[in-house]
Amino acid sequence: WSSDVCSSDLRTYSHKAFLALCRKTGGISAPDTLLLYLHNAGIVFYLQGVFADRIVLDQQWALDAVYAVFDRDAAVPLLAGTDGWFRREHLAATVWRGRPIEDQRQFLSMMVECGMCFVAHRDWENEDSAHYVAPDLLPERQAIETQLRARWETSEPVLTHGFAFPLLHRGIVRSVMAELGGQAGIAGTYWRDGLYLYD
Repeated sequence: WSSDVCSSDLRTYSHKAFLALCRKTGGISAPDTLLLYLHNAGIVFYLQGVFADRIVLDQQWALDAVYAVFDRDAAVPLLAGTDGWFRREHLAATVWRGRPIEDQRQFLSMMVECGMCFVAHRDWENEDSAHYVAPDLLPERQAIETQLRARWETSEPVLTHGFAFPLLHRGIVRSVMAELGGQAGIAGTYWRDGLYLYD
């Protein structure tokens, strides 16, 4: 196998190589439809642009690495001082110790695409300068209440709009926070299950 086609341990496979393989076999007229089926069936993991556009063959390898970040016994105490903010180097020194840097970057790409974290700040000339925020690792609101009061202008009338959900799953809250936080970046104030930012 060429390293640009398939990882040496057969954990990932190049999307480009997958298309070439489908053309070579001759019997697959819609390779991306086949890939979507394989993804939806849980056989492989593939989202365009995630993992540098590679197909994940060994999903357990990726899931173990991603969920290690949220392990309450291992990672969370080590990241406690960061209040939910972290850089790749934080994870490289803790739960991803010994994993290749390229794998670490792919894991972060997957986490961002899945809404498990968002990029709050990045120097575009340095990929590893990115600061990430994981909504599930943020402190409770009372921990940042003083900071929040300092930013909130209370002399103006407050307009509110509410949405009622029969069941507000944490995944919905996390997704909304990741989407808005990815746009607001360091201009926002974040806590577990909430955020404050200027429109």
